[in-house]
Amino acid sequence: MADPVEALNGLRPIHLPADSGEVFLIAAAMLAGIVAALAGVALIRLLSVRRGAERRAALAELALSRGLAPDERLAAQAKLLRRLVRTIDGEAPRGLGGDAWLTRLDQTLRTSFFTAGAGQAFGEPLYRRSSAATVETLDLELSRLIAMLPPRISH
Repeated sequence: MADPVEALNGLRPIHLPADSGEVFLIAAAMLAGIVAALAGVALIRLLSVRRGAERRAALAELALSRGLAPDERLAAQAKLLRRLVRTIDGEAPRGLGGDAWLTRLDQTLRTSFFTAGAGQAFGEPLYRRSSAATVETLDLELSRLIAMLPPRISH
């Protein structure tokens, strides 16, 4: 049997492969992938939190409008809808009015409330006097629609 000390002395030193640049590139690519994935997750979470904050702010503003007289309340709700759609869809809806505006509201809030329901009051009838009953109906439905906004990424 060979002497263990002699066997250990006979071992060759461990060397890195001759082309160690390839190992570095693989490690760098893996690190870059991990950083990109973490940044993507952080961005999605940030946008989701932002959408939740927008929804809470819109609901709070809608609640504040409840103390106004019916005509003032309807005007405040109309302004809130304009700002909400601009926040979600960008500046594109700025010049819309009438049926085109009601259609955009339906598309944005994923409903038919504005073109086929009491939400038509935010079209041409917005400039006529409204009844308190109509304003109450609008208020309840707007609260429901805003509360159900999905946490999606804005355009």
